[in-house]
Amino acid sequence: MLQCPRWLSYPVLTAFSLIVLAPILFLVISPFWHEGHISWLYLQELILSSRQLNLLKTSILLAGTATCLTLLLGLPYALLIERTDLPGRSLLGLAYLIPLLIPPYMQAIVWDYLLSKGGWIAELLTFFIGRPFVVSPFWAAVLSLSLAYYPFVTLLTISGLRGIDSSYEEAGILHRGMWSSLSRITIPLAAPHIISGAVFVFIFSIIDFGVPDIFRLRVYPVEIFIQFSGLYDEKAAVVLAFPLLLLMAGLVLIQVWYMKGRSYVGLGNGRRGSRCFSLGRARFPAVAFPFFVLCLSVFIPVLSLVRTTGTWTVLRDVLVSSWSEIAYSFAMAFAGALIMTVFAFFIAYIMERSPPRYRSVLEYMTQLPFAIPAILLGVALIKLWNHPVTAWLYGSSFMVIMGYVAHFVPFSIRATLSSLKQINPHLEEIGHLVSHNWLRTAGRILVPLTRTGLLTAFFIGFILSLGDLGITLLIIPPGMSTIPIKIYNFMHYGAEAKVAALSLTLLGIQLVLVTGLLTLYHKTTPSYERP
Repeated sequence: MLQCPRWLSYPVLTAFSLIVLAPILFLVISPFWHEGHISWLYLQELILSSRQLNLLKTSILLAGTATCLTLLLGLPYALLIERTDLPGRSLLGLAYLIPLLIPPYMQAIVWDYLLSKGGWIAELLTFFIGRPFVVSPFWAAVLSLSLAYYPFVTLLTISGLRGIDSSYEEAGILHRGMWSSLSRITIPLAAPHIISGAVFVFIFSIIDFGVPDIFRLRVYPVEIFIQFSGLYDEKAAVVLAFPLLLLMAGLVLIQVWYMKGRSYVGLGNGRRGSRCFSLGRARFPAVAFPFFVLCLSVFIPVLSLVRTTGTWTVLRDVLVSSWSEIAYSFAMAFAGALIMTVFAFFIAYIMERSPPRYRSVLEYMTQLPFAIPAILLGVALIKLWNHPVTAWLYGSSFMVIMGYVAHFVPFSIRATLSSLKQINPHLEEIGHLVSHNWLRTAGRILVPLTRTGLLTAFFIGFILSLGDLGITLLIIPPGMSTIPIKIYNFMHYGAEAKVAALSLTLLGIQLVLVTGLLTLYHKTTPSYERP
């Protein structure tokens, strides 16, 4: 089996270490570093105090509750569209991805308005229960996080279901019936992907900054932001978050071990047509569940934003006054996604072609960055690059791009790795025998065969970067702004119509990109390779 040449792998791994791993290393060393040398001065502060225990308790409770709700939403959704004869399953199999275009903080903005006094959902519930309806900030945050992240559970569950030989399920139905086959065969075989999706949601929820900040919940990311931006004490911010870092590192380690090299998402090789479970007379009533989930996560938020915007004049005025932020957001997200995709291709190839003893280490190191809270990663980037020698870099927009790459490249790597795993290594060996040039072989064989994964990697990187708030809020150059930051500022000024108009603008840009990428994918991919 061919391996990536050293003249290429060493520079790629070095660049990855500087951009992605160096901030994490800083966060690990910082609590023990004082005035230029190792010191145990802050060791006593690393011991969980009552304040840290309360933060950890609230953060874990919020993330755990949101994860349970996403399982209740995402798991039945996946089973219905992938393993039953549900009407409209093809359309519903695409619609559940739309919530990924709506950042969690946007869900929070909408549901904060709808569930607060005067919101139409709060008024409707008040009418039905006969007394004023009041929802706590905690449960509002749980709802917002769940509606934003349940597609990850659905997506990974579908990937797991497509890897199951349906003959086992069919045999189970014949001998034990549908429900027994579902509970004893289907779900246990898909369990690694289901649990992996739950772990992803837990990590996303516990490191999220925007949703708890909107609902004024005191959790780790919000407290880190207050320590750094409000009190200007980066040491206290890092020390405060150290227990959270250890928890996240442990969860990623468990996830890597549990998946054991499986692809998180299968691209283009699934058994889409497999329908083992017949719903019978419940076929049409069962459609109500995915439709209800889509109403909560897509239709109600979008219609609420349209209603809050009010008139076309408001939207037009916001577009005219925000064109520079829109252009800057698009440029930064595009550049970040492009660099992530290139990085992802080479890193994924190095991982796939490395000996097993190195592959597990690389897999862990490439997944660790996404478990770092965006606010904390922003603090680390500032402390690493805010020096006279690197002032030219720190004060530039490239810092924003570096932040995007450092935080979101793990997702691009996973998408690309899923495509690389489906390539027969013998094709690459034959190409190398002909050209004896690795770059030429990669350009003519590997890149065309992984185009689905590369398009997916670019799409993921662009969408996540375009909607980012946590990292951009700290490291954006003076005088510059992105759409999420402008939304964040308008929200604190109480400009609801402008917040809604800018949110619709962000959704529109993402929808246009998704449509373009899907069109490009269908034009460049033969029908037999499509999922």
